[in-house]
Amino acid sequence: MEKYSQQVLESLNVSDEIINVHGASIDVRRTSDTPHGCYDPRELNIRLALAKFNKPAGDITIEKIRASTCTRCEDLSDGNTDMRTETLDINGRSISAKVYFKKGAKEAESNIAIYMHGGSFIAGSAENYEMPCRFTAEKTDSFVYGVDYSLAPETHFPTPVEECAAYIDMLYEKYGKKVFIFSDSAGGAIALGAAFGRREKIAHMGLFYPCVDMSTTDALYKWDINEYEINPSQAEIVESRLGLGRADGKGALELMGMMFGLYFAGRHADFYKNPQASPIYGNLGELPPCNIYTSEFDGLRIQAEVFAGMMKQAGGDVKILRFAGVSHAFLDFFGTLPQAEAGIRDWCNTVNSYKA
Repeated sequence: MEKYSQQVLESLNVSDEIINVHGASIDVRRTSDTPHGCYDPRELNIRLALAKFNKPAGDITIEKIRASTCTRCEDLSDGNTDMRTETLDINGRSISAKVYFKKGAKEAESNIAIYMHGGSFIAGSAENYEMPCRFTAEKTDSFVYGVDYSLAPETHFPTPVEECAAYIDMLYEKYGKKVFIFSDSAGGAIALGAAFGRREKIAHMGLFYPCVDMSTTDALYKWDINEYEINPSQAEIVESRLGLGRADGKGALELMGMMFGLYFAGRHADFYKNPQASPIYGNLGELPPCNIYTSEFDGLRIQAEVFAGMMKQAGGDVKILRFAGVSHAFLDFFGTLPQAEAGIRDWCNTVNSYKA
């Protein structure tokens, strides 16, 4: 696929508009070639291709989800990074992390960061996001730990949260400095769950299209399709990407039901309002500073933006960027979608702001 131009990338450095909804001021970023209500042309090509070649075959199973969970990231670094694997024993489990860093760098002189990958709590790996992690390590002088936390159904909530928390504690104690954490999707829920009570150990969090509410049917907020500006010519393909988090009875009910059932071991009703599972129900004022990056055509967008407003109202430090024209999991196309590079560059700028 043809790479976007520098001009298109730079158009994401400025606000298209500021929207005040759900108590949050949302900075909307739109490429110069993305019309209102439409997909970014590169995202549209991706969705049309995937719709053509990834036809559903029978029932949804965990095996099919894991087999199809992959990313198509490109290396945008200058090739000046290295990688090693480390493990941490957590309650008898050996949890590995891929550690990305600049060649010749020393931990004592570098930032320490953690990346928690997405995958609906049941799939994915740190390796899937090697390229954005390498880029972040290079541009921020960081040692980035991509944690391969335990997946459901082999383990259940709160195990992944405990594993993330253990890595935060270990790195903070080992290096004596606050840790940066960035994440996507389900990884955002896990990272936030681990952040409660650890504000003094975390410098800043970057949350890409996070899942923050494992209920999606509670009366805490209203999920309304009218909050999405959709061009009628693209309505079908856009709405096909709103299933996760959609709470009007028309979402991806089978997938969400399976995800909740496996992650909570059939005890969804017991845990879905636990802040370590659904961070939106926690004391948001005690969280570390957060950057939240949402995608316009994502069913999880509303809950993430509600979360940002609630965090701001609770006295928290939160910035939210909404990337127009893209859907959930745009980081999976780092190097193909300009929004992915722009989002990671913004996160890198935030990390670098702490160097002064």
